Amino acid sequence: MLSSILKRLRDAFCSPPKATKTLAIVLVLLTLLGSAWLVHVTGGAQFATLHLVYLPIILAALVFGTGGGIVTGVVAGLLLGPYMLLDTASGEMQQLANWLLRMVFFCMVGGVVGVGAGTLRRQLKMLDWLNEHDAGTGLLNSTGFARTQRQAIERDGAQVLLIVVQIKNLLDIQNTFGALFSEKLLKLICERGRELVPADVPIALIQRDRLALAFDNRTETRQLRSEIEARVRSPYQIDGVSVHVDFAFGAAEFPQHARTFEEMFQKASIAAHTAVTRHLPFHTYDSAADSTSRENLELLGMIPAALANNEFAVWHQAKLALATGRISSTEALLRWVHPQRGFIPPGTFIPRAEESTLIDDITRWVIGTALADKAASTARGHSLQVAINLSVRNLHQRSLLDTLHETVTRHRIDPQEVELEIAESAVMGDIEYCVTLIERLRERGYRVSIDDFGTGHSSLAYLKKLPVNALKIDQAFIRGLTHDASGQKIVRTILDLARSLHLESVAEGVEDQKTLALLREWGCDYAQGFAVHRPSPHDQLVAWIERNSVTPAA
Repeated sequence: MLSSILKRLRDAFCSPPKATKTLAIVLVLLTLLGSAWLVHVTGGAQFATLHLVYLPIILAALVFGTGGGIVTGVVAGLLLGPYMLLDTASGEMQQLANWLLRMVFFCMVGGVVGVGAGTLRRQLKMLDWLNEHDAGTGLLNSTGFARTQRQAIERDGAQVLLIVVQIKNLLDIQNTFGALFSEKLLKLICERGRELVPADVPIALIQRDRLALAFDNRTETRQLRSEIEARVRSPYQIDGVSVHVDFAFGAAEFPQHARTFEEMFQKASIAAHTAVTRHLPFHTYDSAADSTSRENLELLGMIPAALANNEFAVWHQAKLALATGRISSTEALLRWVHPQRGFIPPGTFIPRAEESTLIDDITRWVIGTALADKAASTARGHSLQVAINLSVRNLHQRSLLDTLHETVTRHRIDPQEVELEIAESAVMGDIEYCVTLIERLRERGYRVSIDDFGTGHSSLAYLKKLPVNALKIDQAFIRGLTHDASGQKIVRTILDLARSLHLESVAEGVEDQKTLALLREWGCDYAQGFAVHRPSPHDQLVAWIERNSVTPAA
């Protein structure tokens, strides 16, 4: 309430309406005449009531500026000058120099207040402008854009197509050329965007790397879209450097996709994010992308509580040594049973967790639980290696080695009985760093294997440099192997490659006995999958091994 009143007063001060100006004129005249009358009836110009005349002068200067203040000062000087007695009791008149000097002071006060009021008025107008505009580009900002669009769709009910434009590589450009360079680039992008769209189409810089446009004509939008996409992607020349900028466009419509501006903007932003992640030039909002994004965020928010409330569990899947027919090791697999949602598949939450620091907490918990299970199985007389998966983010976590060392020391486990599985895509993403890390892990006695081999576009020149123990053939090549001639050639080639590099080979996703027999015939070292053992809690795994101590049943 108070803020609304203050805003109205500020608006009236910055841009007083005609009625306000008329009222101000009346007040100025009344206060001038009233002040002169009070000066007269209280004894003349020599008494303090004279100073009341500053009120109309200041009022006029505030409303009408410097000119109004000076004119009112002159009128006040005349009213209290030649026609105003110095002392009404004695009838003494004022000296000419006295009232002229007073008039000068009146004019000076009116002028100074007018200048100050004008300066303040300009500053307030500038603050109002900055509240809704970006200072660097002059475009609307998120506040101004939201106001104009909220008015258009919620008051006028107009059909609107909102497009969010994501500048994909602005941060890379800034890191390469500096902040001043990126500011110049951003200004050029905004200028080019403003040139491309009609003048009546609102365009805003809603974030440093994101713009928004609102069209009320879908046909016009379709015609402009290809031109906009082509023109904004043309190289930008800055300080003699030609720069290529990548963009992704996301769109949402009112009222088809939303009932309010906030909903429409959110859904256009989701569409832009989808375009970025899927490497699409343009994407229109769809409900599947929205529900997936919302679901992922909700799941990420529940992970800390799940760790604290023991909702996670480690299950183990046995790994069969094909040469001996015995179980040699297990792989620790994360499972989540939510008290309300039930079983949540790992593929639903692990990929998003790997994009955040939550994966460090999850991995730390898995290491502790899996190695505790390993110690328990050793106590029951089963010498089984245990494999633990590491994500890309885990590899760059400095505390990883300390966590492993502290855990194996606490449970008195030989590091050689711990295998760390690193996805091939993670290794190839930063090969030099991974070579160094794997060497450090091997120096401490841990086994290391390349997981999902065959899907990460490996370089054979780098593969021979990796100090790993094993290659795990991705299940995409194993499933359907018995009737897939091309798959058989690929698997046999990988097995030959592993042997030539003196690496062990592991086949994932083995689901039937015929595939198991083929792999044994081709010299694969280990097999893992439903044909060997379905993942289970640790106690069930140990009981199963004890029942099938020689050759586990399918």
